[in-house]
Order: sequence, then C-alpha cells, then structure tokens
Amino acid sequence: MKFYSGQVHRALFVASLFSFIANILMLAVPLYALQVMDRVLSSRSLDTLLVLTLGVLVCLAMSAVLLRVKSRIFSRAALIVEQRLTPELVGREMRAIASRNEPDLEFSKHLKYISSFINKYGMSAASELVLVPIFLLLVVLVDIRMGLALGVLLLLLALCIPLQRWVMRKGEENIDLQSRIEDARHLRLRRLANVMEVLGLTSRVIFNIQQSRDRELKSRLSQDDRVLRVESISRFISLMVNVTLIGLGAYLAASDLISPGQIMACLIIGMRTVSPLDGYIRAQHSIFMYKRSRQIITDVIQNQIYDPPSVPIISKPDAGVRMQEVVFSHGQGIKPIIAGITMQIRPGSCIGLVGANGVGKTTFAKLLLGLYRPTAGQVRLGELDISQVSRALLGPHLGYLDQAAELFPATIADNISRFEPAPIDEVIAAARRVGAHEMIEALPQGYETRVQGNGQNLSGGQRQMVCLARAIYGQPSLVVLDEPSSMLDGREAAKVGLLLQQLKEEGVTTLVISHDQRLLRYTSTQLELSGGQLRKLEQRQMGQPPVLPASDSKEASDV
Repeated sequence: MKFYSGQVHRALFVASLFSFIANILMLAVPLYALQVMDRVLSSRSLDTLLVLTLGVLVCLAMSAVLLRVKSRIFSRAALIVEQRLTPELVGREMRAIASRNEPDLEFSKHLKYISSFINKYGMSAASELVLVPIFLLLVVLVDIRMGLALGVLLLLLALCIPLQRWVMRKGEENIDLQSRIEDARHLRLRRLANVMEVLGLTSRVIFNIQQSRDRELKSRLSQDDRVLRVESISRFISLMVNVTLIGLGAYLAASDLISPGQIMACLIIGMRTVSPLDGYIRAQHSIFMYKRSRQIITDVIQNQIYDPPSVPIISKPDAGVRMQEVVFSHGQGIKPIIAGITMQIRPGSCIGLVGANGVGKTTFAKLLLGLYRPTAGQVRLGELDISQVSRALLGPHLGYLDQAAELFPATIADNISRFEPAPIDEVIAAARRVGAHEMIEALPQGYETRVQGNGQNLSGGQRQMVCLARAIYGQPSLVVLDEPSSMLDGREAAKVGLLLQQLKEEGVTTLVISHDQRLLRYTSTQLELSGGQLRKLEQRQMGQPPVLPASDSKEASDV
C-alpha cells in the first residue's frame, strides 16, 4: 500500500501548479510599478495608467481565484489521505495491541500531523520554494547589482533552514517522549481515582503530577526559546532585504545607474522572493512532524508483522485443537512463556486451566485463539493454522471472554450480537443461555441500554454476564473463558457451570481459565500450566466422582 494514491499525487501536482501560476501573476504588481514610475509619470498619460491598472487588477483577481482553488485542493487531498489511511492504520493498531501487547501507536495523532502539513502551511510552503530562483533571476535581469545583494541575503536566510531543523531534532523527540510518558501515567492514575480518593492520596499524586508537568513545560519552554531564536534571526534577515534593496537602489539612482521604476520593481520582487523562504522556515515544525509521522506510518504499513491474516475459510472449522511444539516468547532473548507444548484437544472437550499468577495462562489462551503467533510451532483449529486465518471469517466461530469483561460503547444488544444486524430473538436466546435475560430486562432500556464509557452504568457482574452472552453468541466452535466467574456471586457462577455443561453437550470445545472450584468441577479435564509446560491434574466424566491425579507427567498430550 502506497502512502499517497495516484489521485492524491495528481491533486497535489495540480495545486502546486495553480500556486505557481498565481505567484507568477502577482509579478504584475512590480511590472505595474515599473511602468507607472518610468512611463506614466514621465508621459503623464492617464489612459496608460487606466489600462495598466485594469490589467494588474485582472491579474490579481485571477491570482486570488487560483490561490483559493489551490487551498481547496490541498484541503481535499488531506481528507483523501486520512480517509484512505485510517482504516488500514486502525486495523494494524488494533492487531498490534491485541496480538503483541504493544502500546498505542498513536496513529490518529500522526494522521493529524500529516493532514495539517498538507492542508495548512507545510505543503504550500514547500511547493512555493521553486519560485525563489525564478524571482531572483528576474531581479538580476532588472539590475545585476541588486540581484547579487538579494542573492547574498537569500543565502543567509537559507542557512537558517538546516539550523532550525537541527534545533528541532535536538529537542522535539525528547519532549514528545516525556509527553507520552506523562499522558500514559495520567491515564493510569485516572483509573485509580477511587483508590486515591479513599486512601487520601489525591493531593500527593497531584503534587507529583505537577512536578513532572513542570519539568516537561520547562523543556518545552527551552525548546520554544531556541526555535524562536532562529526565527528571530530569519526575520531580521528578511527585513534586511527591504533595507538593503532600498538603500542600494537609492545609491545607484543617485549615481544615475538605475531608475526609480527599477528600484520599485526590485523591491517588490525581492519581497516576493523572500516570502517562500520565510514561510518555509516558519513551517519547519509542521514539516518536521510530518516527516517523522510519515516515516512511522510507512514503516508500519510496510512491516509484514502488522499484516492481517488472510487465509480464507470455506466451511465451519472443526472444534478440535492441536498444538505442535508450540513455543512463545515476547521477544528475542526473553525466556519463553510457553516452552514446546504439544497437545490435542478433542472436539467438545471442556478444559480447565489453572496455574499461579503470571505463569502465562492468558498467553496460552491467546495462542489458542490465534491472537498471538507462536515463536515456533503451530496451533491448529481443525485443519486451519489459526494464526493465519482471516479474523473477519474466523471470528464468528470463536467465543472469548477476557478478564476485564470489557464492553463496547454501544447498546447491550449490539454488544451481544457483535454488531451483526441479528434478530432480537437470537440476542435474547444468547442472554437466556447464560442466565442474563432477566438482568438485562431490568435495565432502564433493556437490550437498548447503551454502555457508557468503560461500562460505569453496569456492575462488574452485569458486564461479565453480557460478555458471556457475546462469547457464546452464534455457533462458535471454540470458546475461551478467562476468569468467567471473578465478578459473579454463587448463584450466577452456577449458571456459568450449567452453560459449560451445555457447550460440552453441543460439541463446542471450551477452555476455562479459573481457580473457582464451582466451575472447575464442570470441566472434563484440568491442566496446570507451570514453567511453560502443561501437567494433567485430573480427568473425569460429567456427573461422576472426581478422579485424583494419577501421574506427574509434564505434558498433556491428548485431552
């Protein structure tokens, strides 16, 4: 996927061409001044003045129209770039967060920088740089001495560009890193607001936040001072152009080497020559952020790690799961969390997974669902390599309840139906299966109740029941439940146990991560994850007395 489409390239070219023509038309002003000073004043011809005035007004009107059209084209080009890149980048960002536990890649912020560069000053300033040598040549043609003086000043002004870039590169990256750290810290603290208030920690936390912000603001102020220092130098050189051209022109005119009209023409063209360079220097921040954001986005687009799985599904996958020598680590050189597990889960099995905190139970579940790609080995659902299958096609065949029981900011019905335009009867049926129908009906708008924010209008248990209904909605082949009863009371937990039994009878393969014996007694096999390996704890049939562990084998090969 290319960063700019052919349509955008054509639009930017046309806009730059319009800008070029509009600026050329503005040369009518110095030509007008030259003719008025050297011809009209000497001949005192009012007819000539009238014709010249009408001509320059027409040129300026055409220039204004072209500049307006140029701005509209740039604005629409920025919109096209955002519309084209947003779905791709959001998808890659979601996959990065879900499958690799990466932080927010802040694509929305980078897209704003790119849009701002195209739509506002950056692209326009860059496209007008071509006018600088053209206007300088015109001044040389009017008078070579004035042209040489202008060329020296333009060279000094051009040296401010690399200086400004060096200043920005030196400070902006550190400041941006500090800002991202502080924003992430502030977000975490907001989630702990209740704890801070109860424990009386709010004032201390505010003091610490203020200290961190003060350091960030001081760094920002110091950076702004350096940038403004360079801008002040460039502004001084820009003003020196007017003084130099006027002073030198007066000296040459006093020596009868140049006419007043030539002085006026050189002065106006000189000001037009400086304008693109001056604008380009002032746009350096926009250009700097654009280049960095474009590089980040281009790297992500070209990185195959973020490519979505694309293997199609022809029919509903078999509910059996096979893991072959699966190894998973979060990075090169990091100790594997899963260390060479080989196992087969028969269709319709209900597996209970236990283990100490932090041993990798959730990681194991995400490998099973295809969210994580194994560092080595394969995980197959039926005959499909689950990490390579199109998520849009695979999703309806999977059910998943995460520990946090997060809901989408939508209606209860939309959350359960996974945003499918499903009949309400199917949504209600899923809610009934998990025992959530009466609870949902008691809400202010029932199934049309909207989830607010992070679900603050629902209790933890209510959120978990809705997530359970979403997990078993449709006809999934594989269901993974991560701590499904952590927010439920004994009565609701019993409903989940009955649900597990129903899923087993329907041939749905289920993995339950829990330490709740109320649920584990409904499982057919219990596995313990420790040291990256699985160990079978017990195996029994539904409704029969539990069987005590018969061995300490490190590998559960067939469950």
